[in-house]
Amino acid sequence: AEARTAAERALALASKLGLPPPPDALGYRGMSRAMLGEAQGAEEMLQALALAIEQGEGRSAALLHNNLAFVTWLFDGSQAALDRLQAAIAFAEQRGLTERVGVLAGSRPTHLAELGEIDEALSEATRFADRLEEAGHRAFLEPRSLQLRLLAERGNLDEAPDPQTLLQ
Repeated sequence: AEARTAAERALALASKLGLPPPPDALGYRGMSRAMLGEAQGAEEMLQALALAIEQGEGRSAALLHNNLAFVTWLFDGSQAALDRLQAAIAFAEQRGLTERVGVLAGSRPTHLAELGEIDEALSEATRFADRLEEAGHRAFLEPRSLQLRLLAERGNLDEAPDPQTLLQ
């Protein structure tokens, strides 16, 4: 609720000043709405993405792509989210946003696992968790926790890295 209120204040101020809507504010308001079950929130996020691209805000656009993938998963499931992530990764790669590429790619294994692609999910989760953790990025938590879960489900905990890294 607070994020939505802050976003609405930013949008109102921009309007009052005769400025275009800030893509980040529009995107966060859309995400807040989507998280409350409002499908129009996803549409608002798409508008924010178009604005970010139009305004040359590549990093914001990549983040919006990531958030859209999450919202897409909520409304349309893992295959649609995976498709959205692929588009987001391509977008970030074309713009040289390597950090964003890593974060976006780190979300793929979760959806692969939900689609029953366990071997691929485990392989990607391990690779991305290691890469993101080595880079000191907290986004390693999602693929690492998935890796641990999948190994536990297989009864292969002896192959698992130390789970204490998740608590640091």
